[in-house]
Amino acid sequence: CYKDEIDILKKKLKKKERELENLACGVEIARMEQERDRVKAELEKKHTKKNKSKGGLLSWMFAYMFSSGTSGGKNLLEEDSDYELEKLQDLARSTLLNALQTERNNVDELEIALSASQQNNSAIGEMVSSRDSIIDELNDRVAVFEEDKLVLKAALRQLQKEMKEEAPKTQKL
Repeated sequence: CYKDEIDILKKKLKKKERELENLACGVEIARMEQERDRVKAELEKKHTKKNKSKGGLLSWMFAYMFSSGTSGGKNLLEEDSDYELEKLQDLARSTLLNALQTERNNVDELEIALSASQQNNSAIGEMVSSRDSIIDELNDRVAVFEEDKLVLKAALRQLQKEMKEEAPKTQKL
């Protein structure tokens, strides 16, 4: 009986864990996209400010060629966004690990509550069986008293009958 309840609770818990993990993934993906967009916008803003402040077309071309040559084909914007993406992935991973740990703690609490409920149920079962045995014993005693009552009533009738029979005899004397 308890095993069925435990299995049902485990299935519900696993379903909730999957839902929570999916939700956490969705939240982290959305947050990462927002953060990536923000970082891209900031980098583009910085990059355009640098280009505007440095001067003309020739300085921009040299900056682009040197930044491309030193980073293995990637420009500064791509390197920063890769770094930011890595940071965001690490943050998402840690968030998911925290959510998983929280769920494990919830499982532990549920198992403790279930164990306490099982102990309470077994204690209640013992109390019910003890109460039933006391009731049976009392019923047996009541039955004995009922039998004694019938015997005493019969003895009283017999005594009353005998007294009625002896009453005329005692009056004659």
